[in-house]
Amino acid sequence: MEKDYVPAVSDAIPAQITQSVLTSVAADHSLHHVASTQTPTAEGHPALTMPVASGGIDTFLGGSTSSFLDDLQPSRLLMLALVEENTALKNKVKELRSEVELFRGKSNDLALTLHMKGSELDLLRQQNDRLKEEVNALNVQLAEFRLENTRLRSNEQTHIKQLRLLQNELLYTKYVNAIQDANALYNLENVLPPPHCEHMKSLHSDRVGATHYVYTFGKYKDNPDQQLYKMYELHRRLKSLPPRTHQALLRRYGDVVDEVSQFLENLKIPDTCVNLVSQDDIDQLAEWWLD
Repeated sequence: MEKDYVPAVSDAIPAQITQSVLTSVAADHSLHHVASTQTPTAEGHPALTMPVASGGIDTFLGGSTSSFLDDLQPSRLLMLALVEENTALKNKVKELRSEVELFRGKSNDLALTLHMKGSELDLLRQQNDRLKEEVNALNVQLAEFRLENTRLRSNEQTHIKQLRLLQNELLYTKYVNAIQDANALYNLENVLPPPHCEHMKSLHSDRVGATHYVYTFGKYKDNPDQQLYKMYELHRRLKSLPPRTHQALLRRYGDVVDEVSQFLENLKIPDTCVNLVSQDDIDQLAEWWLD
């Protein structure tokens, strides 16, 4: 803290100096003069004489009191100007100190805000690092899932192919058995011209298991209406035979499928044969083809 400046004289000098003050000043001046011209006595005491002019204090000062005051006036004005400037500077210092304190407070607030923001930024960076780690972990899992999905899709395609192969094989077997039963019912291996009859005989010997399309004997022997309906259904399916099954039969038995289809076509089985059997017969035959 700066030490306040204190002027050597009063901030307010009176417009006129009183007579007593002037007398005191004159007395001090006279004593100084006597001390410089004193003559010591035998006892060591000075003989004091104070010459006082007959003109009074004005004569002693070598002029009038008003002249003395006039001489003092410039110093007084200078002093007042210095005091006024000093006061103004003090006020300015106070204002600057207030501004400094204000800016210091704002600076502290800004520093605190920056510190808080820095802490938030550090926290966000930590969270961002954790999120990056989670994203990387999820990407690894995603890559594993994609690889597993690719493997499963490959297995699925393999299974679908295997299923289709089995279905084709099953359907192939169904047609072989159905044509064999048609052969047994109409003696096709002896009716069809060569070389189809030879193909039919070869097909006759390739029966798969004991499965039958038409039962011509035993406990479950089909009646004539049921047999006719089954030949009607076989003819309908041979006309829309799946290409894979058709090619497989063609490679194994030649064009026997076409010959059997033509033979059944020549029978001219009416569509009304459906009315000759029960709904159970129709449903059971549909299940046989899908089973």
